[in-house]
Amino acid sequence: MGEMRFLVPDKESLPADTLQWAFLDGIDGVPWRSRFRWEGNQLIVELDVEESGCFHLPWNVIDKGPLTLQTASLVQRAAPYLLPVELARGNVNRLRNFVAEWQLADCPLPPQVTEYMKQATRCFIQAATQQSNIALATQESYKAIKHSTDGIQLLTEQFAQRNLAQRLEKSERLPTMLAGTLPYEGISEPLQQTFKKTFNSAAVSVNWRLLEPNPGKFEWEELDRQIEWCHRAGLRVCVGPLVQLDREHLPDWIYLWEDSYSELQSNAVRMVDAVVRRYRDRVQIWHCASRLNLNEGLSLDEQERLMLAVAILRTIHSVDTSSPVVISFDRPWGEYLAHEHVDLSPLHFADELVRAETGLRGLGLEMNLGFSPGCTPFRDLLELNRQIDRWSSLGLPLLLSLTIPGSNDATQSSPPHSQANAWHPSLDFQRQMVAELFPLLLAKTSIHGVIWKQLLDPSDGELPAGGLFLDDHQEKPGLQAIQAIRSQYLR
Repeated sequence: MGEMRFLVPDKESLPADTLQWAFLDGIDGVPWRSRFRWEGNQLIVELDVEESGCFHLPWNVIDKGPLTLQTASLVQRAAPYLLPVELARGNVNRLRNFVAEWQLADCPLPPQVTEYMKQATRCFIQAATQQSNIALATQESYKAIKHSTDGIQLLTEQFAQRNLAQRLEKSERLPTMLAGTLPYEGISEPLQQTFKKTFNSAAVSVNWRLLEPNPGKFEWEELDRQIEWCHRAGLRVCVGPLVQLDREHLPDWIYLWEDSYSELQSNAVRMVDAVVRRYRDRVQIWHCASRLNLNEGLSLDEQERLMLAVAILRTIHSVDTSSPVVISFDRPWGEYLAHEHVDLSPLHFADELVRAETGLRGLGLEMNLGFSPGCTPFRDLLELNRQIDRWSSLGLPLLLSLTIPGSNDATQSSPPHSQANAWHPSLDFQRQMVAELFPLLLAKTSIHGVIWKQLLDPSDGELPAGGLFLDDHQEKPGLQAIQAIRSQYLR
């Protein structure tokens, strides 16, 4: 068993859920099983491996809020690392490596990026050489993290705009699917008009609990109505996920078969077959299942969840051989692996299905950014770009399911001087993230579609403030930002 120690001088400024998302990994990027505990201001990480690794955790960045940062590769040792210094080292190193890649591609470096790198390097040197003065080293580390984060942000935006411009040279409008997820209860007439103005496609969710409240007795009215409206509106239709193994989506009666995998699979396949047969001529994409990489709702092991995914994929392909089928994975970085006894990372789970030759035509990545618990912590554009590239290596088109929070009563603090728990994404934060992130997504040829997962803000639920409309149906600035993206770039 290995161990690392980190001195955290200002641990009160950490985001409240930091340790939920913290992990160490090696060169393959797969989080290691870990246990965390505090001894005063020291964070002790116990590991099942005795190797060098990078430590990742959400960290409040000045003027940015919480972003997941990472250290450089660290050896295990008895003496504690000063965490702010190591995060500054890792962040400055990421910027310098990105600049080197940019220059190797013979692209002119923006002068402002050069200045950010100089300032970040200067502050980091101060921090690294003055660690005997913990307060000074911590202060300079915050500055180094801030400057390097600004440099990474600016250079990644330049990267996205350059690649997007190259795509647009070949096609004035991109064919990328931009979809909103329709609420199960439908939307009002005014919102229908706004939806058609904003999106070129619609995602129609299937809630097994509502569709089949009693075994073998389907209630099709809501799905029929939604798919009919999509066709009248001229929208492409993505139906699913058909299967999601959590209590919100599973019918109560299915728990009678919780201890019988064969009965569970039989019932799931029967439901999937019924849906596909009913709508196969009116659907452009089947989203067959989501979150099977997670052990939620039912106590299935990894092998059983893999077998279920294969059975669902083959069922759809046997009924509808023309429409592409995708399967999606939540938390693509796999942060949960640090806390669970799981063998397969999300990427490896997907790789098993790709190799199974089941007719799978695409992979979905679910990124519900900044929600807690159970979602994905915020990361900068460079890390989002690198994660997309990792999944692209499997050779299938990607469908990104996205949610970004934004609240009109949010107060954005400026860590480290404010209480971490007081930071909440504002409406303008959501708008700004849409404006920054979508050009990067459209610049990636591997991304064939983007789905905004939640249209309306709920009064409760797992994604509060994740909609594009407030609960009184007032439009958020993020909606207008998406409309601008569609108007400028998409068919």
